[in-house]
Amino acid sequence: MKDQYRRLEAALEAAGFTPREGRHRVWRHPTGVVAVTARTPSDHRTFLNDRADARRAMKRAGVVVTI
Repeated sequence: MKDQYRRLEAALEAAGFTPREGRHRVWRHPTGVVAVTARTPSDHRTFLNDRADARRAMKRAGVVVTI
């Protein structure tokens, strides 16, 4: 699971998102688009939900990066 999150975070950084740490990892794009990922996965669907949220955020920001 760690490798999947590393690839997801690398894709978000390649798309221009910058992280902010807290209870969640909040990724903000210069255009104002926000994606939120979990710091600690709670169940088997967490990564899939975080990846879907990141894809939607990248689409809203107008950035195409394959995850």
